[in-house]
Amino acid sequence: MSLIKKVSLFAVGIVVLSSCARKIPFSTTVRDRLERVGVNVNQLQYYNSNEIILRRQIDSSKVKVASGVVKYENGKYIEEIVIRKNTPGICEVAKDDKRISVSFEEGDDKNLTFGDMNPSPGKYYLLGAEEWRSYKSKTMYNGLEYTVSTPYGVAYLMIKNQKVLKQDKDSRVAKGRKIN
Repeated sequence: MSLIKKVSLFAVGIVVLSSCARKIPFSTTVRDRLERVGVNVNQLQYYNSNEIILRRQIDSSKVKVASGVVKYENGKYIEEIVIRKNTPGICEVAKDDKRISVSFEEGDDKNLTFGDMNPSPGKYYLLGAEEWRSYKSKTMYNGLEYTVSTPYGVAYLMIKNQKVLKQDKDSRVAKGRKIN
């Protein structure tokens, strides 16, 4: 096969792959656009942009794992729950027009709150306490308090681009006109 054919085939493959499953940040603008065409936030499949780690210290006399793995670090028992990048999640509750609770695993109260933190429309970021320090904060998960961290930067919600394009596109073909 010639070099030109190989390059052309490679380019077509890249275009097909990138158009099929590209994810975009879920934002206030995207949410408004979807709601205008009748798509509810509970109907969407969400994905997290970066790894999210939930950790809590456990008293050695009360070692009980809620839903993670117990580690022994520096003389302390630590329960850790890892939500890997691109883990699918669903909206459990739309708290208001700027915040939603997303669950990445089954069970009561196993959800995290994401929302638009900016006064201008922006991405739906992982919300924790009032203040994040070194990408760490506190949050409630499964009825227990965890330290939540995003070691690779902030985490925000994403959705597949197809959902936005399919719902927002109205297409028809003009028949044309002829002179009488």
